[in-house]
Amino acid sequence: MALGQIQIENKGELYFDEISLEKALKDNSGIDGILVEKSGISIYIITYPDSKRQYEVTADGIADIATPITQDNTMDTIAKKDENTYLIQSIEDLIILSKSVNDGETYEGKTFEIVNDLNFNSTRSYINPNQQNFLGLSDINGNGSVEGLITELTTGSGFIPIGTSDNPFLGNIEGNGNSIKNLYINSTDTNVCVGFIGVGSKNTIKNLNLDNVNINGSSNNGTSALIGYFKEGSLEISNCNVSGKIEGKECTASVLGQVYNSATEITSIKIIDCINKAEINASGYSGGIVGHVRSKANDILVENCTNEGSIKTTTNSSGIIGRINSANNTEIKNCHNTGNIKANGSYIARNYWR
Repeated sequence: MALGQIQIENKGELYFDEISLEKALKDNSGIDGILVEKSGISIYIITYPDSKRQYEVTADGIADIATPITQDNTMDTIAKKDENTYLIQSIEDLIILSKSVNDGETYEGKTFEIVNDLNFNSTRSYINPNQQNFLGLSDINGNGSVEGLITELTTGSGFIPIGTSDNPFLGNIEGNGNSIKNLYINSTDTNVCVGFIGVGSKNTIKNLNLDNVNINGSSNNGTSALIGYFKEGSLEISNCNVSGKIEGKECTASVLGQVYNSATEITSIKIIDCINKAEINASGYSGGIVGHVRSKANDILVENCTNEGSIKTTTNSSGIIGRINSANNTEIKNCHNTGNIKANGSYIARNYWR
């Protein structure tokens, strides 16, 4: 109601700041002392005086429960739960993970637990959102300027994917049902596989939401919100959901861009209980859940997965898997597509189930 009042007062335009939103909230609720604070990229935090309830409102009028303030107090290291488990508590932890993997640390067999929602656009998810030269990374987004972390990660090329072809990520991720929000990656490098995890091997990823992603990849080897390219060993992804927008070349999807290795046998791929709501635009070999399966994998199972996002490609696309070749024993079971698909070519398919 407060946002509606603001829109009427601005002759149809939804424009507000802390003062105008506080006034509109008081007018519509009759409550004195409501506090509105700016908290990051186009995000406002509303705090009610008595209950201390907090809500998050974006500049385009989307309201939600506020992202919790990070409790992380270790700027340069990722805290450990035990010898094999790390705790991801802040955006800084994700940067540390990305840099250390891309520098050669594999974390094979280690698990990273996401302990709370993290929002790249919210100052509440950073230990210090204005920190410059974090870990010696002076220009993360590649725009030629040294800026604070929140600016570096939400403009230019954005977040640097975890894992490269030379140094893949071999660890596991337990999301605990939490969300990573507003992940932004804009890569123009045709050699870089793009995703939260750029290149992975031997991974298990569970119970993670990627909300309102903005992903743009330029490589034909894999673009996705979750894993761009899977290289070796077994992979299990379960209960992971994606929303937002994903753009790429070939091998583009929401959960897994491409599975391929011509030299090393990939033992098995399991993707279970995943939902895509993201819009996908690509040149080909692209799907709502998986882009392209091109490997020696013995067993591939995609089960109980749903695509609700629109898919637009020039060729070879599907609601679930864009294209499969050179794989053994592939099963797509109880999967559904409700998204609109536009493409040319012989591999178009709206629905798969078995």
